[in-house]
Amino acid sequence: MHDLDAAARMGYGHAVVNVYNRVCCHLMLRRPRAALSAAETYWAVKDDQPGGATLWIWQTDSSWEIADVIDPHHALAELAAKISQIEGWREHGEKWRARADSRQS
Repeated sequence: MHDLDAAARMGYGHAVVNVYNRVCCHLMLRRPRAALSAAETYWAVKDDQPGGATLWIWQTDSSWEIADVIDPHHALAELAAKISQIEGWREHGEKWRARADSRQS
């Protein structure tokens, strides 16, 4: 987590990938509120930089699978929606689901 925070401070070129990875770390540390907080903070000022990325995708059985994604912003919104759903945070889940859906058009 320290290295991801340092990369963000140094202006890592693809901010959404850094945030996505921090959300994953918080999730693995069983800190879902911190995960959603990181996603929300980024989303408020997101850069919408185009381009795909290779990301860890959280599976329904709680395992991780690496995959190439076309839109890392969509992947971040999907991950936040999934975290919200599992935690039973309906309002957050609806907000993140709407954000994910808006990225698919």
